[in-house]
Amino acid sequence: MRDHFYWAPLICLLCGLRPEEVLRLLKLDVFERDGILCFRVEQRPESGPKTESSERVVPLPETLLRLGFREWWFDSFHRPGPLLFPGATTGRRDGKASGTLASGARPSGLISGSPTGTRTDTRCAVPS
Repeated sequence: MRDHFYWAPLICLLCGLRPEEVLRLLKLDVFERDGILCFRVEQRPESGPKTESSERVVPLPETLLRLGFREWWFDSFHRPGPLLFPGATTGRRDGKASGTLASGARPSGLISGSPTGTRTDTRCAVPS
C-alpha cells in the first residue's frame, strides 16, 4: 500500500515542499490548472508554512504521475477525512505531522551523511 511513507519523501524531493507542508495537504489541495496537476500550499492556522510568501502553487512533476500519484489521489476520495495523508499523525512533543517521517524506519539503501555522497552511515545496507 502506498501511503505517506511512500509519497511524502518523493513529494519533498521532487517538488521542494517541506515535510510538514506535504503531510498537512488536504485532498482538495491537489487540483488541475490548465491541464497540469498541482499542489496548493496554503498557510493554515494549526500548522501553516513558515511565511506568508511560502503560500504557492506547485506543479506535480512527471515522475510522480508516472509512479501513479494521480490514480492514488483519485482513490483517496474513497477514504474518510479531508487529509491527503491521514496516516501521518502529529508528534506528541511538538504537534507536527513531520515527526512521523523522522521517527519511521529508514528504508534500506538510503545513505545519510555528507553532501558529497560518500558513505558515512555504515548501518545502512546499500544493494550491490
